[in-house]
Amino acid sequence: MATATSTPVPAAPSIGRPALTSRLLQHRLLLLAVVGAAFGAVTSLLLTAVAQDAVLFADAAQQLLTGSGTEVFTDSRLQVGPVYLLAIAPLAALAGALGTSGPLLVAMACSAAVGVAVALLVRRLVRRPSPAHELAAGLAVVCSVPLHVISMGGHFEELATVLLLVAAGLLARSGHGRAAAVLVGLAAGCKLWGLLGVPVLLLDGAPLVAAWRTQLLRCRRTGLAVATVGAAYAPFVLLSHVATFEHSWLVAHPSPFALVAAGSEFSFGLRVVQGAFAVTVGALLATTGPARALDRVWIVPAGVCLSRLLLDPFLQDYYLAPVLVCAAVGLWARAARGEDDVSVVVLATAAAPLLLASTFVASGPVGAAWCAALLLGLLGALWRVDAVCAQASKVRRASGASTPQPMSCSVSATGEAS
Repeated sequence: MATATSTPVPAAPSIGRPALTSRLLQHRLLLLAVVGAAFGAVTSLLLTAVAQDAVLFADAAQQLLTGSGTEVFTDSRLQVGPVYLLAIAPLAALAGALGTSGPLLVAMACSAAVGVAVALLVRRLVRRPSPAHELAAGLAVVCSVPLHVISMGGHFEELATVLLLVAAGLLARSGHGRAAAVLVGLAAGCKLWGLLGVPVLLLDGAPLVAAWRTQLLRCRRTGLAVATVGAAYAPFVLLSHVATFEHSWLVAHPSPFALVAAGSEFSFGLRVVQGAFAVTVGALLATTGPARALDRVWIVPAGVCLSRLLLDPFLQDYYLAPVLVCAAVGLWARAARGEDDVSVVVLATAAAPLLLASTFVASGPVGAAWCAALLLGLLGALWRVDAVCAQASKVRRASGASTPQPMSCSVSATGEAS
């Protein structure tokens, strides 16, 4: 007697929250680009008046594509480099053709690019795909106050500079010294202070005082970085006039340097001293101290930024933003590697707006003293980042907070998250 066999019914496809999360993680770079572009658009549209610098940069970028393109740097107010102008030139030209706002398109594209770049750098620092942490890091930056401040002023070249330096550090650490030197030169081509990031070329595994062959190789790489930025400026120097170095600044509060020279003019000689100090601090961070070698990839650019600000003639609201974005990359990478609690990283990211605001709460000598203490404190935290993060974890546990579940989600070869 034949027995009836039941045919298994295929399970219905999951369309709940896990499937949605899987899709978001699978397309995290696209999501970050869309969110970043939307954030940049909202920030630009909410401004009652477009920042003068944003308009200046967009107009200069559009002029770069015309017959008088070599004359863009005759205006001493233009302190961005030719690499950044060349990058945004197509956007400015498109805005002109469409009759829309150049700063708006630049803000959208740059905000999207920043979110994607942060996620990719976190991936390289972790050495394996970590979708949840990559997405969290990107969102923490594109939806943050530091990026909002950058977008309001139109100074995306600051973030481009520091992120290029982080990428250069990764290349130097992996043995691609010449490529790293080119990236340092491109960073300086976005903003000249990027050349102070040459200490990332010391992340080659050799000590600061190494054999003469190693030192000669380092000098050659530094020369390549200088040659790269020189090549970027060469057409403007040879065919026109570059007035970038003719711009002058007055030392003003809340700059820490105002404690000793308030109201005086900041000469080119002081710029040399400032640069030498920043390079020295960066070299020490790259070759000494208790920080892990992989963490120095982001610690060195952040330290160069902080030491530069200690001797800057005045502080703008966006000056600290590159440091905070750089730190966000490093801290989320540490969380992805399991070195720090996610809650500590979230709290550190949330504290970024307070750090930015605190630099302008007090005025006069009190404000300058506070900024000096803040910048020195952040430098100290970079020097002993492991100890600082470990202490923060102890404080969190002592407060009685529950231990968060690790953000362990990986993407398989088929693109499915688990």
